Amino acid sequence: MKGLVVHARQGCRTSYRPISTALCQNPAPSAVIDALLSLHPFKTLYIADLDALMHRGSNNALIGGLTQAYPDLKFWIDEGLTGETSERRQQRNRITVIGSESLASETVPLLAQPQEQRILSLDYSDGRLLGPGSLLDRSDIWPETVIVMNLSRVGMNEGPDLCQLDRFIHRWPEKNFVAAGGVRGEQDLVQLDSLGVSAALVASALHNGRLNATVVSRFNVNGSGVKPPTVTLNRPE
Repeated sequence: MKGLVVHARQGCRTSYRPISTALCQNPAPSAVIDALLSLHPFKTLYIADLDALMHRGSNNALIGGLTQAYPDLKFWIDEGLTGETSERRQQRNRITVIGSESLASETVPLLAQPQEQRILSLDYSDGRLLGPGSLLDRSDIWPETVIVMNLSRVGMNEGPDLCQLDRFIHRWPEKNFVAAGGVRGEQDLVQLDSLGVSAALVASALHNGRLNATVVSRFNVNGSGVKPPTVTLNRPE
């Protein structure tokens, strides 16, 4: 948000403030990325451009610089329906995340358009899907990887919504589901793994030290577990 990494809580974006934690006191995106990489050699990073999602500008130039500065990282970028450009298509380490909150009934079919790499984020707040309900009836056009984002639990130390994730996994076993929101520490990762969750977006537990390098390494052995961590430029984990 406004070029800085912010601490997300419950999806209340107007109250987000620049991050300052035990892991990194500097909210500059490059400083946070370096801090995360000093903890573990992560391969994937999620960035939400909150200014773009809130329709008040964007951090696209900054994000483009980060993808160039860290060519070995795969970036998942959530910035709404901003459209593809030739410059972005050339950034092979950049994957588009389309959040349900950015979709309307008439734009849901956009998911069916061919694109090399795309991820869907099903955004929930207080148990309600943000975006068109018809999206849940069109799993045929969902990409292979789907984030289940529980904004109400982000930064709240409440744990992930295991029941909701379990329902998704059983209904659509062919998809790779990513848990987002609420991961507190090792035990949550154990439970997510036992459910069959493919990965988890994690931010707070890395910044407050509840997930240390030893635990992260154990869960990230084969590219699963705590991959990828979250850097938030306007929306979280």
